[in-house]
Amino acid sequence: MTKWLICNHCGLWKCGHYNSMKDEFVNPFEQFHELELKEEESVDLSRERRQSYDHQVRGVEALVKNPVFALFDEMGIGKTKQVIDAAQVLFTDGKIQQVIVVCPGSVRSVWYDEQFGELAKHLWDELPARVVQYHKHIKYWTWNADNATKAYLRFVITNYEFIRSEERLDGVIDFCDKETLLVIDESSCVKGPTTKQTKACLKLREHCGRVVLLNGTPISHSPRDMYAQGLALDKTILVCRSYDAFKNRYMTNITAGKY
Repeated sequence: MTKWLICNHCGLWKCGHYNSMKDEFVNPFEQFHELELKEEESVDLSRERRQSYDHQVRGVEALVKNPVFALFDEMGIGKTKQVIDAAQVLFTDGKIQQVIVVCPGSVRSVWYDEQFGELAKHLWDELPARVVQYHKHIKYWTWNADNATKAYLRFVITNYEFIRSEERLDGVIDFCDKETLLVIDESSCVKGPTTKQTKACLKLREHCGRVVLLNGTPISHSPRDMYAQGLALDKTILVCRSYDAFKNRYMTNITAGKY
């Protein structure tokens, strides 16, 4: 049985509010609960083409179990693979039909590229999928099209800069419903609560049944970076009605203007 500490307030695993080195909780999020994953709840990854490491299997299990999740593993240890595998498990189980990935423009090809992208590496044999790049010139490629008897698992890849436009954002929202997994990659890109791209992601979140945040460094400058990211997960997580309330609850002014 695997036990993880999940924050009661933010719902995050590896959220930084628990200091594993000192085996103690770090205020202000104080209360955590144990998430137990029993052996019989293990996901079936028998069809994966590249074998997962143990930490990746645990990550997939958590993503499948929790519709609201933040995966803050360090860079380079397979966050993207975990999301792709989890999406395929959820599709196989009939829980999602599509995945919307929002990422920086420089990362879009890392997801989309038909030859060298992450989806091309990690989509399973015999599972039909369609990968759409939602940008100025919309294009797509299919995986295992011959096996698509009823439906494809659809991945729509776009970037923060592109969906700042309301018209373009509405085009993405047309894909969304309760059977949609929203992936916010490099989630610190939505740390500014008043920016157009943050507002676009928050609006997009309202139309999706599941969400996962991906980032190796979710707090790049100060705790304020987590405010909009928390809202993107679930508006109730932070227990704050405004940014000022968040600042007063979770931040301490060390020097003028710095927290």
